[in-house]
Order: sequence, then structure tokens, then C-alpha cells
Amino acid sequence: MNALVLLFGLAQAQEGDLEQRLEAVFVEVTDDPTWRTPYAAERTALREATSLLVRDAQACGAATLETARRLLVPADFRLDEVTVGAERVLVVREGVERRGAGLVAIRCGPARPIAWQAPHAFHDLKTDTIARDLFVETGARVVMWNTVHRYEALPGESRSDPVHPADVTREHGSLFQAATVGLAAGDPTLRFAQIHGFARSTSAYEVIVSTGDPDAPPTAVATALAPVIGDAAAYGEDVEALGGTVNVQGQMLRELPGHRFLHVELSPEARDKLATDAAARASFARVIADGAW
Repeated sequence: MNALVLLFGLAQAQEGDLEQRLEAVFVEVTDDPTWRTPYAAERTALREATSLLVRDAQACGAATLETARRLLVPADFRLDEVTVGAERVLVVREGVERRGAGLVAIRCGPARPIAWQAPHAFHDLKTDTIARDLFVETGARVVMWNTVHRYEALPGESRSDPVHPADVTREHGSLFQAATVGLAAGDPTLRFAQIHGFARSTSAYEVIVSTGDPDAPPTAVATALAPVIGDAAAYGEDVEALGGTVNVQGQMLRELPGHRFLHVELSPEARDKLATDAAARASFARVIADGAW
């Protein structure tokens, strides 16, 4: 615990630098991408590399990094390292081709066993910023983003279409899913908190939390979030919508031992608050990290 406290203080002191570095990478890999269906070899390489990296994340040893690069480079991925003072963050990103593979950052050394995910960064506005800031400020192990709009993979694609190939929460074959599988396998203690957003017309609540299972509502989490965010609901108890039941990351994680997936839906006002209020983010993160899912 002392190591985590020290890390939390370090992250706060250096958050501006790390935040800017991660934002620069995100901007670069999302600059005019052209989505395509992933190859099986890409999925295998990303799954195996992320599993290896998170398994050795305490040390991030040179041999581990070299092995991960040997897996990633032939599949046109890069493994970069961001160093800010004493803090090291590994970044798994696309190489030459921008094809919507997503972006993964893994903190080396002591870290909270939380993976923040923003799978709809361009549709659920501000969720990319919220996930990044939560990772930087709270010493979390992992943060992940999608890198192509969920409804803009194909020419002429519209939201009303029955299939959206770039929606990583619906596609079992996405590279985002491959990375999630690898991370979950590499660190069995890792819990995944996925940040989403809904339109104000959809619900009067400020936040809806779900395990993806209507029979396992995270009631205690909703209760604890209410003083932080505002009116909060637990899917399966308070509401019957926005529960993430068909989310493929949730479906996969629910098959593993333990409670490892939390789906968090935020109103526009809640997203505004978490994107601009560091104290609210800290309270929000404590509820998620310490809560019973």
C-alpha cells in the first residue's frame, strides 16, 4: 500500500508531462486512420504481447520488452516507452498502417490493478480524456482507447446500419478485444472499468453502472457514486437499459473467475464534470477501484 501511495503522489506531481505525452500519441495514431478487418496474426501478436507485458509489469524487464517487440513488429505494431521522472509507461500502438487497432498503455512498477477503457472515444465525447486522466492521476495499471469512430468504418456507414465493424464493444474479432483478452490472461487481478456516455434524452440519471449481468447489479457502487456525480443507478435494480449486456469485453470477462468488468455510463454533465474536476475524478476513481462489483 505504501508503494501505491508513493506512486499516486508521483503521478500527481508529473501528471502534466505524462498526460501530454499520452495525448500526443493518441492524436498521432488517430490522425486520418482507415479501418480494416484485423488479420488473425495481428490478433495473436497483440494478445500474446499484452499478456506478456502486463505479467511482467512490476519489472518491465529488458528481456520481456525485447520478446514483446519480436511478437509485435512483424504484425506492424510498435512498443514505445514513455519515461517521466521515475515513472515508466509502455505504449503498444500501430506501426505504419493506421487501421483502427486501438491504443494500450501499461504502467510499470507498482500500480492499482485497474484497466480504464474508453472504447467509443469519438462518439462518447470526453471519455478518452477522462480515461487518460484517471490512468495518469491514480496509478492504474492500464488504459485503453479505440482509434476509429464506431460508426465510421465504412464509406457511407450510418448509425442505423445493422453492423458496425469498428465498434469494438460488438466485435469479438477486434484488436481491442484481443488486447483485453491478453491483459486479462496476463494479470488475473486486473479489473476492467469501461467508460461510456449517453445522451441526456436517454436517461434522467447522471451515471448508470452495470456488471453486464442484470442479476448482479453493482448497487454499492451506484450508492457510493451518487455524492460524487449525482443521481446514480445500478443496472438490474434501478434501470433496465444501458447495461452493456452485449458488450463483448464484458461477456468474455464474466467467463473468468472473479468480478472483473464494470460498465459505466455517464451523462453529458457527468462527463463534463469528470473531464474538468480533478477532485471529482479522484473520488470517482476511489469508488471504482475500491468498490464491490
